[in-house]
Amino acid sequence: MSRASAVCRRVGQWLALFQAFTKPASPDSFDPAEIVAYCARRLRLLEEARSAGFPVVMPREILGQVERLAGGIGSGDLGVVGRHNDFRPDNIVTDGDRVAVLDFTGFTYGPPLYDFMKFQMKLEDFARGTTLRPRAVGRWQSAFLDGYGSPVDLGSPLARLLRVANSLDKMSELAVCHRAAAWSLIRRRQVRHCRARLEEIGRVLAGGEVR
Repeated sequence: MSRASAVCRRVGQWLALFQAFTKPASPDSFDPAEIVAYCARRLRLLEEARSAGFPVVMPREILGQVERLAGGIGSGDLGVVGRHNDFRPDNIVTDGDRVAVLDFTGFTYGPPLYDFMKFQMKLEDFARGTTLRPRAVGRWQSAFLDGYGSPVDLGSPLARLLRVANSLDKMSELAVCHRAAAWSLIRRRQVRHCRARLEEIGRVLAGGEVR
């Protein structure tokens, strides 16, 4: 656990250096409409899956709530830096002391919080299983934030919007896998995970705490 925390701290340091190095010389801003459009695409995929038999109903008001959330983002949160765009443990290798980040094919520019939230939420996914306790994962998240070195408001409108977008992304993946899965046990687990994420989205959009 302590070695994993040390690696997460180095990952936070790496991200801070990467963002400082790739920050454009001229000031620019990110348009939250890009994330709203992404959410809309994922909601369409989930609606198509529903028509094909996926038993999770998405509330119709979600997109409107997403748009209102995007409208509350302050201009100070929309400066841009280099964005890996798929910054997660799967794309990071380590020998325990050093870290190397892989797969920059999706590189673009966006708010600093984009890659931060991606990694933060992927760590949360470890706590959803049966092998790791949430307390241990919480230590990894704290180490990641400590390495990052800058304060992060996880309750800000942008953080909440990115949380919703990442959850919708995972739900649409589960919906596609559900259609291809043959075992009923796997299909039930996919539905259960989707419903749990839908409940989380509801709490996020309502301004509540994420569990």
